[in-house]
Amino acid sequence: MATFMSDTCDRSSPEVDLFKVDFKYYKSRKPPPKYDNCINFTFSTTDNHLVTPFKLLSPKDDLHLKLGLKTPAEWECFKHQQCPGLIFIRNPFLPGYQRYWVKQCLEEFTKKPNKTNLDSVYSSSSDTFNNILGNKELCKKLRWVTLGYQYDWTNKLYYANEYVPFPPDLAELTTYLARKLEFMNFTPEAGIVNFYHMDSTLGGHTDHSEYDMTAPLFSISFGQTAVFLIGGPTKTTKPVAMFVNSGDVIVMSGSARLAYHAVPRIIPARSELMVESFTLPGEGDFADINTTLNADGKDSCLPPKAKVAKTSAEQNSICFKNISSIKSTKTEGTFFPSETIKVGCPQPHEEITKSNQCLISCSSKNITFNIHEEVRKLGTDISWQPFEDFLKTSRINMNVRQVLPEGKTFTNIL
Repeated sequence: MATFMSDTCDRSSPEVDLFKVDFKYYKSRKPPPKYDNCINFTFSTTDNHLVTPFKLLSPKDDLHLKLGLKTPAEWECFKHQQCPGLIFIRNPFLPGYQRYWVKQCLEEFTKKPNKTNLDSVYSSSSDTFNNILGNKELCKKLRWVTLGYQYDWTNKLYYANEYVPFPPDLAELTTYLARKLEFMNFTPEAGIVNFYHMDSTLGGHTDHSEYDMTAPLFSISFGQTAVFLIGGPTKTTKPVAMFVNSGDVIVMSGSARLAYHAVPRIIPARSELMVESFTLPGEGDFADINTTLNADGKDSCLPPKAKVAKTSAEQNSICFKNISSIKSTKTEGTFFPSETIKVGCPQPHEEITKSNQCLISCSSKNITFNIHEEVRKLGTDISWQPFEDFLKTSRINMNVRQVLPEGKTFTNIL
C-alpha cells in the first residue's frame, strides 16, 4: 500500500526517495489516491499560498489570432514557490482551436520521415494514423512520435544527421509562447509527442539529453487530464502534484528545467473542460487570417531567413567529422561555436544559421498553414469523429525543446 506524505513534511530528505513515494501513491488503483494536495489551476488556486498568479505585459499584436490563441493579456499564468522556473499557463487556446493541434499530432506529425514507435508495424507506410484508424488495439499501441532532431531512445542522444524539418506551425506556436514569456533566444529544434491512455504512466525522469540546458522546455497537452509531479534535481525532493487539463501549457525553465517530473496517472477530464476545449466558435467568430511563413520571415515570430550559401560535395562530406582543434564539452558528441553552421538535413549542400533550422524546408518555397481553415474543416461530425473517439480514452502531449546552444552545432553522426 502506498503511503502519502503530506505537504506539512520536509520537502527533502537525504535518505528517502520522496518522489517515488508520491508517484506510487498517485499511481495506486487499490486504494485509489485522494487529490486534496493536487493543485487545480483551472478551478481554485486562491487558497494555495505557494501559487502566484501573474499576467503578461507584452506589446499588442495579431499573431495570437493566427495561432488560435487568446490575447496574451488574457492568459492565466502561474508560478509555484517550490518550483522555481516552472510556469503554468491555463489553456490559452481559443474555443475549438485545440482541434487543429490534435489533428496535427495524430494525422500529420505521425507521417514519415518522423519516427514513431509503430514503425516496425508500418515500416513502408507514410500514413500511420489512417492505418490504425478503427483498430482500437493499434490505437492504444501508439505511444510516441519524434520531431526535428530524432531522439535516440536507446542511447538517449541526438545526432546531427538524424534530422527532419521541424513542423513550421509548431515552431511558430512555441516560439510565440517563448517570446511572450521573454525567452527571446529560444529556438524549437526537437519535439516528442507522447500519447497516453487511461492506464498509461510516465516514470520519474529528467530531460538532460539536450546540449543547451538553459533554454526552456514547452509541454502542451490535449484530451484527458493528467496528474503531473515535479520535484527537484534529485528524487529526495518531495514533488508538487498538479492537474494538467486539455490545452494547458507547462514551461520548465531555470532550475525546473532539470527537475525530476512524472505522470503517475491519467484521469477522466471534466465534461465542462472538454466542452470549453473542443466546442467550435460560431462561423462569424473565426478570424479569417492566413499565416504564411515567407522566405523573409514576414508574419512570423521566428527569426528571419538566413542567407543560403552553396558548399561542394567534398565540403559537405566532412561537415560532421570531429575537428581536432576543438575539444568536446560532452562525451556523447562534439559541438563548436559558429555563426554559420552545417546541419544534417534533407538539403545536404546548403549552409544555414542555427536560428533558421526549423524553417529549412521553406528555403525554396513559401509554406502556408491556415489554422482557421483547418478548424472549419474539422467542424463536421464526420471529419472530427475519429479524433474525438481517440481523445475519449487518451491524452496527447507535445513537448518541444532546444537542442543546441545558440551559434553552435555538434559533429557526432549515427
